[in-house]
Amino acid sequence: MRRMETQIPLDAIDRRILRALQGDGRITYDVLAAQVSLSPSATLRRVKRLEESGVIARYVALVAPERVGLGLTAYLNVRLEKHAEVHKRNPMDLFRAAVQTWPEVVECAALTGEMDYLLRLWANIKVNERVHRAPVLLYRDLNLMLRVVRDNLTPELSKVIVDDRVAHEKLSKFVSAFMPDCGQKIEQYTGREPIFDGYGIELELNRALERKVPLKSGGSLVFDQGEALTAIDVNTGKFVGAKGKTLEETITQTNMEAAEEIADQLRLRNLGGIIIIDFIDMDKESNRRKVYRKLQDVLRKDRAKAHITKISEMGLVEMSRKRTRESLGRLLTAPCESCNGKGYTKSASTVCYEILREIRREAPHMTGDSVLVQAAPPVAELMNGPETAAIDNMVKRIQRGIEVQSRKDFHIEKFEIRSKNKGRGND
Repeated sequence: MRRMETQIPLDAIDRRILRALQGDGRITYDVLAAQVSLSPSATLRRVKRLEESGVIARYVALVAPERVGLGLTAYLNVRLEKHAEVHKRNPMDLFRAAVQTWPEVVECAALTGEMDYLLRLWANIKVNERVHRAPVLLYRDLNLMLRVVRDNLTPELSKVIVDDRVAHEKLSKFVSAFMPDCGQKIEQYTGREPIFDGYGIELELNRALERKVPLKSGGSLVFDQGEALTAIDVNTGKFVGAKGKTLEETITQTNMEAAEEIADQLRLRNLGGIIIIDFIDMDKESNRRKVYRKLQDVLRKDRAKAHITKISEMGLVEMSRKRTRESLGRLLTAPCESCNGKGYTKSASTVCYEILREIRREAPHMTGDSVLVQAAPPVAELMNGPETAAIDNMVKRIQRGIEVQSRKDFHIEKFEIRSKNKGRGND
C-alpha cells in the first residue's frame, strides 16, 4: 500500500516564490526577493525549506522540441493486457516506471473510459508550415466515410457493413489503428442485390422523410419542422384500446409507444434545436410521470445531448437536442418547385378572383377591345363554368370582353392577362 504524502502548509509568499521559480528556475535570490517583496536572506530560507520539505522536488531544463527535431507532439492510446500478476509489482506500476526513463515522454496520464479517437493536429500543422513553402495544404479532415465511423461506431453497434472492397480495406485499417476493439465489426457485403435493398435502407429513408409516422398500435406521429422549432403531434388514430381498458389507459399506452418512437425518429432524422411534443392529454399525474420517465429512458441512448421538461397538464413537453449537423430532411430534400417550400398552393377559386382583381386594376391601361386571360386548367374551367356570373359582372364594369384560355403548362397559381384586338394579335 502506498504511503500518503504529508501535505506541506504554504502561505501566500511561498506560493509567489513557487510561481516565480516555475517561470525561471535560475533566477537569483536578489531578483526573486524583489519579486516577492522579501529580503534576500528570508527568501533564501524559504526556498531551502521548500526544497527540504519536498515541495520543490528538483530543478529541470525545458528543451524547445522544435530546436532538437522533436516538433511533433503525439498522443498515444496504450492498453495494458489484463493478465495475472506474475510480478511483485502491478503491471500499471511497471509501465509507469518504464515511461519515466524515456526523456521524450513529457506527460503520461491515466484515463478512465474508452478513448476511441484522439489526435493532436496542431503540432503537425506547425511542422508542415515550417517544412513546406506556401501554397501548401496543411491539414485535411477525414472523408465522409471515415468521419461517420469515427463519430458513430460505438459498443452498442454490432457491425458496419460496406459494399465496396476498397472502402472496406480503408475502414478496416482505420478502425484497426484507432479503434482496435471494434476491428471485427467491419464487414464486407457479399449479397447480389444492392445493399440498400438487402437491408431495407431505401424504405427507412422514405419513412424518415414522411411527415406522418404510423405507430404499431394504430396511432401516429406528425412531424412539422420549422425554422424556429420542430413540433411533434401524437394522435390516437384508430386505436381504441383493448377490452377492459379505460380511455385513460388507452391514451397512456399510446403515449408510451409514441415516446419510444419519438426517440428513434429524432436520431434517425437528426432533428436538433427546440422540439415541442404534444402528447395526448392524460388526466392522472401518475400517468404523465410514467410517460415522462419513459421518454427520459429512451433519450439516454441518444449520443446527442438532450434536455426535457416535465409534461404539462395539457400534455406538452418542451425539449432541446444538440444540433450536430443538418437534419436528414434538409440534406435529402429541396423546396417544392410548385409551392416554393410553403407546403401549400392557392385554390382555383382564390386564383380566379385574384385574376379578376388584376383585370380591374389593369383595364384602364389596356388599349385592346377585349382582355385575354391564360390560366391553368382548373382555374380556366372555373372561370368558364361556375364563375361565369363574376366574369359577366367584370365585363360590364370594364366595358370589354374577357376571353379565358386554358394552359396545361401553367402552374395553378400562374396566369397571364393581355389586351386583345379583334382580328389582330395580342398586345
